[in-house]
Amino acid sequence: MKQLLFSIEGRIPRSQFWLAMLIFVGVSAAVGGVGYLLGALIPGTVSPDGTMSVTGLAAIPYLALSLGYMVFNIWAGICVSAKRCHDRGRSGWFMLVQLIPLIGGIWYLIEVCCLRGTPGPNRYGPDPLDHPTPLLPIPSVV
Repeated sequence: MKQLLFSIEGRIPRSQFWLAMLIFVGVSAAVGGVGYLLGALIPGTVSPDGTMSVTGLAAIPYLALSLGYMVFNIWAGICVSAKRCHDRGRSGWFMLVQLIPLIGGIWYLIEVCCLRGTPGPNRYGPDPLDHPTPLLPIPSVV
């Protein structure tokens, strides 16, 4: 899991990319749950329009949760996207194609989410489908 989410080296197939997306959804749900619990434990003031605000030292847990979630999402997202670009034979910088208005996001989605990686080894490593590495260690039965 550490290799999948926090290393920028190597290649991953589409299946591992989609597994990472499921992990991101799970982490988002967990952070939302913790935020909800924080709201119950550290109540703030609710304005007439329904927004809640917390000030002073009581805001530190909210800030820590938000900062941790943001750092995790940005770094893990860059790592997963770069490895998927590597599998397509492209540099990790290819993910910046999303910044092109209108077509950039569609181009990125087709390249990264839909198309198979380059068959065989490329300059970023061996084909992950030729020698799949398990995400979780497989216990041996003696």
